[in-house]
Amino acid sequence: QGNFGPGTTQNMSTDIAYAMVAGPNGTLAEYALIQGNFGLFAGQILDQLTGLPVETEGKRSFPYQGFKFHTMVSGGMTYICVAVDNFEVRRAFAFLSDVKTIWLSQYGEQGLQANKLAMNDSFGRLLESRMRFHSDPKNDKFGQIKEQTETAKEKFHTIIDKMTERGELIEETANRAQQLHSDSFQIKGKATELKKKYKTRNCIIWTSVICCIVLIVSFILFFCSLFSVLFFCS
Repeated sequence: QGNFGPGTTQNMSTDIAYAMVAGPNGTLAEYALIQGNFGLFAGQILDQLTGLPVETEGKRSFPYQGFKFHTMVSGGMTYICVAVDNFEVRRAFAFLSDVKTIWLSQYGEQGLQANKLAMNDSFGRLLESRMRFHSDPKNDKFGQIKEQTETAKEKFHTIIDKMTERGELIEETANRAQQLHSDSFQIKGKATELKKKYKTRNCIIWTSVICCIVLIVSFILFFCSLFSVLFFCS
């Protein structure tokens, strides 16, 4: 098995380090952005994938020494790329799908009969261009949409939290208003009761005063009548 060896430069400016397109007769085109034994290991994987039944065609990933080999087998053709371990699998297969589409648009089914490295000169530089393009996060539209969605979700949750907090304040204010309304009714009831009490008291006082006046006047009239009788009698 071995390893990528001293020739491998892992401090790279691209996340996709190597790409290959292969047919039944072997590698048809490849490109490496950094030095390493990627082609050797990709060839070993290709040997394992060659001759697989059609129903087993599909996508696979193989982690190895800080890198991942991503493979796509379709229609007798094999598309392979090597990316750093933390490079999203989704982006790796988006790259391979892009390569597959371009390959089929240019060569159709020619790769099924082509000899080894027959398209390397014409397709190798295109592999380089697409590797650099898909390695740049700015070109990851899905990732940008995902980031925008996450940002929108955070803003939404912030708004909901503020609305919830505001709702609690409104509810607290409503409770206080209801309490004040209830207190005002109690105060009004007490005031009415007190008013009736004082009104009754005032009636009693005025009745007492009038009675006293009537009594005093009656006594005065009585004594005046008495003195008048005594005066005439004398």
